[in-house]
Amino acid sequence: MPTVSYRKYAGKKQANVKPMIVLMFVVGLILVISVIVVIIMKMTGGSGTIDEDESTIGELPGMIDDGESKNEEDASMISKIVIKIGEREFTATLEKTEAAQAFAKLLPLEKNMVELNGNEKYYDLHQNLPSDPKQVGRIEVGDLMLFQNNFIVVFYKSHSTNYSYTRIGKIDNPTGLAEAVGSGDVVMSFAVLDEDAE
Repeated sequence: MPTVSYRKYAGKKQANVKPMIVLMFVVGLILVISVIVVIIMKMTGGSGTIDEDESTIGELPGMIDDGESKNEEDASMISKIVIKIGEREFTATLEKTEAAQAFAKLLPLEKNMVELNGNEKYYDLHQNLPSDPKQVGRIEVGDLMLFQNNFIVVFYKSHSTNYSYTRIGKIDNPTGLAEAVGSGDVVMSFAVLDEDAE
């Protein structure tokens, strides 16, 4: 068969095939859309609304309960402690962290805090608390920190630092803290503040 005739025949064949492909594509698309519509109708109970879907309604209270349980958990968190040094008392606000709450659960404590570097007093708890140490860059007077995972540190002077700490809390008003702790080791007591008694 001559080449020209073959090309004419092939062109006619392709011209007939293209509409068939387009038609099959359209039919397939309609089928897919129909299946999606049927699935949506089944999910919504055929009414077009989600209100009648029992499984969805059943899930909503659980979602609400999660919010309520989080609020209850926040309410049960200890937020304030009192630190007593001799005749002086300082209130401190705790962080809403696992480390701070684990420390609060150990209270009341009365410990001999060891002097270090002319700016901090520390005590080895001899047990590990949950820690999430970060380089804080700067320490502020009144910071209550966890060093490593077992040293409670009360800072009575502000300074820069390269060490990493887990924040426990901060003394609300550290005025007079340096005078109260003095230059040597000092006994400090830590207790949960009874806010109702105030």
